[in-house]
Amino acid sequence: FTLYVDGVEISTVAPITTVDSVDYYELTAAQAGQLTAQGGPHLDGDLGGFDLLYKVTDPGDSTVANVTSDWSAGHFDLSATPLTDQPALTIKDITLASSDGTVSGSDVTMTTAGEQVTVNLNVATPDSDGSEHLIRVILNNVPEGVTVQGGEMLGGGQWMLVYAGDDARPVDDTNGIVVPVTFTAVAGGLTDVPINVTGQTQDRGNEAGTETDVKEASITWNLTTDFAPGTPSD
Repeated sequence: FTLYVDGVEISTVAPITTVDSVDYYELTAAQAGQLTAQGGPHLDGDLGGFDLLYKVTDPGDSTVANVTSDWSAGHFDLSATPLTDQPALTIKDITLASSDGTVSGSDVTMTTAGEQVTVNLNVATPDSDGSEHLIRVILNNVPEGVTVQGGEMLGGGQWMLVYAGDDARPVDDTNGIVVPVTFTAVAGGLTDVPINVTGQTQDRGNEAGTETDVKEASITWNLTTDFAPGTPSD
C-alpha cells in the first residue's frame, strides 16, 4: 500500500523525523486528518500496517500554558475488500467436429443432423492473479433441437453451465482463459439464429459464501442448419 496526504504521496509532503533511531513521517494535525492509504493493484485481504507515534496538546488560556504529552505509540492494520473486475468475453475460434459444415467468423452452417460445434470462448479480466473466477456461462435463444453439452436446460431457449466451488475456472492468464462450449444440433431449417453467450465472473468465486459482485460480458454467434427440419442423423 501507499500512504497519501490530501491525495499527494506522503514522501513528497512530509518531512522525516527520527525517534529512538526509528524514522517516521511527521504530519501536522491537519495533515493527519487527510491521511489515506491505497492498496496495490488487485490486492485484497491483509495488506499489512504501519506504526505511528503521536502527541496530544492541551491548549492553555491566559492563565495556563499549553501542555503537550509525551509520545504515545499506535498501530494501524490495513485490509482491502475483494472487488470483481469487469470481464471481457470474445470468441477465440469455432470448430466443427467433422467437415460437415462451414465456419466463417461467428457464422456457423451445419449440414448434417447430429453434428457438433464447439465455440471456444476467451474469458479475460484486468485482474489475472487467479482470484477472479468464471462461475457461469449462460446461453440464450438456443433453438429447440439444439443442446448444450454438460449444460442445464432452463427453458425458453436458455441453458446454463455452472462452475461452482473447485470447478470454478480461475482467470489466471493475462491473455484470458479458453472455455469450450459444445452444441449439438438435430433441428434443421434454421437460418442465422443468433445464440447469445454470457460469461459471469466473480472475485473469489470458488469460495463458498463469497459476497463479491458478479459481473458479466456477452457475445453472439449465428447458427444455420442446412438440412431438412426434423431430419435425423443418418
